[in-house]
Amino acid sequence: MSQFDRVTEAHRQPGSAFKPFVYLTALNQEGGKYTLASTLEDTSFTVKSGDKNWSPENYDKQEHGTVPMREALEQSMNIATTRLAMDVGLDLVVDMAHGAGIDSPLDPVPSLALGAFEVTPLELIRAYTIFPNQGTRTEPVALMNVVTRDGVLLDKKSYQMKRVISPEVAYLMNNLLRGVVDRGTAASSRTMGFSGLAAGKTGTTSDYKDSWFAGYTPDLLAVSWVGYDDNTSTGLSGASGPLPIWTEFMKRMNPPGASQADFSATDNIVMVKFERDGKSYEEPFIKGTEPND
Repeated sequence: MSQFDRVTEAHRQPGSAFKPFVYLTALNQEGGKYTLASTLEDTSFTVKSGDKNWSPENYDKQEHGTVPMREALEQSMNIATTRLAMDVGLDLVVDMAHGAGIDSPLDPVPSLALGAFEVTPLELIRAYTIFPNQGTRTEPVALMNVVTRDGVLLDKKSYQMKRVISPEVAYLMNNLLRGVVDRGTAASSRTMGFSGLAAGKTGTTSDYKDSWFAGYTPDLLAVSWVGYDDNTSTGLSGASGPLPIWTEFMKRMNPPGASQADFSATDNIVMVKFERDGKSYEEPFIKGTEPND
């Protein structure tokens, strides 16, 4: 129907699919100021942005008070995420996103945290590769080899790779984003029959013009986007539009019985047991940042 290549040319708002780069910026700060044991404030506020006052709202129109960092991302809380972005520094969030592979312009304003600035699907998928690739950014390659009909190699493409974050920080993000699939806004993928180990993030713009799911296993990363070229609202969220598409694709690529290997952790990752609301669980920490009590 069209020669328009949406993968490389369609600039669309990523919505909450951008949020992982806010949390990544926080976890990447030296000194361990933010860890997976940190709490965030999900209470409303107003900030001057340009010439206007701006106040973020949560999808459910509620405030949730003091929440664990993990819960804030799993439940995609806008207010807590924006507070976190402003605390770590909006300029640093921009630098992190650009370093990960987003080339489109990003301005250091509060709405950046909620994915207000447009990116292409290829930019987003390139940026997400740093998580399963243990902190290494890989440039997309479409053509791997050129061979003759007799199998003689004529040309071979090489991978261009660049270290963006440490393997330890990447592991923290993988662990955090696993919770989105297991308990958070992407948990419906489980009821749709995907049982494999996976991590990812939903994204929905406020007017439902764009909805996303960026998700991955240790072996395969895929991004699904749903929208119209003329920006008509689809009425679909990240969970109701692109997530089912991603789930069906991944079920075929990772059938039951496929490898359940976890994301790689280094010796510098330590697990600490916690108790909350009568339940015990473990959180990973980079050695030296774990709590003492």
